[in-house]
Amino acid sequence: MLSDSQRAPSPEIELIVSKIEAENVRYNSNERRSAHRTPLARPVTVHCAQTGEAISVFSQNISGSGISLVSQKEFKEGQMAVLQIHSLEGTHYNLLSVCRWCRSYGKGWFISGWMFQAVARR
Repeated sequence: MLSDSQRAPSPEIELIVSKIEAENVRYNSNERRSAHRTPLARPVTVHCAQTGEAISVFSQNISGSGISLVSQKEFKEGQMAVLQIHSLEGTHYNLLSVCRWCRSYGKGWFISGWMFQAVARR
């Protein structure tokens, strides 16, 4: 990635960024799904079906079948929620979704995979 942009301010920073990029490649290679994913960093609100709680998170990537979210809340496998995905054009997209998996993503952070079920009318 650094080769496509300006050089890092120092070799030490360049090394750190290279390690982060390599870590990301290793982490993503553990994924078993074959659907093409598009990187997508957007605000998403998770409206939990059981509790009515609304939780602000960020997306990591999206495919035709689902989305991965980064949050400070751990979600439970099988949990249902309406995901309100922010649109840059002002409209929000509401999708009924089920949490397929959730795991630690560093101290106090979690990453979760959600499968889309239906368009939700809110």
